[in-house]
Amino acid sequence: MIFNKLLMMGAIVVQLASSPSAEPVVKELYTPTQIEINNIAKEVCEDYDNVDPELVIAIIQRESEYIPDVENGGCVGLMQVSKKYHTGRAEELGVDDFLDPTGNIMIGVDYLSELIEEYDDVYLALMLYNMKWKSAFEMYNSGKISNYARTVVEQKNALCELSAEELYGGGDQ
Repeated sequence: MIFNKLLMMGAIVVQLASSPSAEPVVKELYTPTQIEINNIAKEVCEDYDNVDPELVIAIIQRESEYIPDVENGGCVGLMQVSKKYHTGRAEELGVDDFLDPTGNIMIGVDYLSELIEEYDDVYLALMLYNMKWKSAFEMYNSGKISNYARTVVEQKNALCELSAEELYGGGDQ
């Protein structure tokens, strides 16, 4: 029998190739650390009516692969936020450590919420979150969506197919 595999951060989804309409089977669950981070994302998103925790988790998977202290080109943490551009936002939110998982997610979600509210398009918001604004607008206005935005939305949609227990752990989560 032939299997197709879709690798998602923290879970391997296997689907029988002979039955494309069959439900995928999750073979591995998230690690305890990943579940903890997923729950932080869920909790932070409760304060925002326009940002789903699955979208934030998809961004975390894409940006940092759940590594809280990752740094890349001046951007840091789980959601790869820029200290240069978000110091004021961090102060407003009471965040003093950009590498703290909760603080980093708070900054990232607040910024993402602002973009979604202002532009009313999750694809454009993700492009602006990820790339230089001039490039994002040029691409978007020419009818194109970045691979980043497309991949993050696809991953968000895949995460929405998981059960709460798979994504956030058991118990009172």
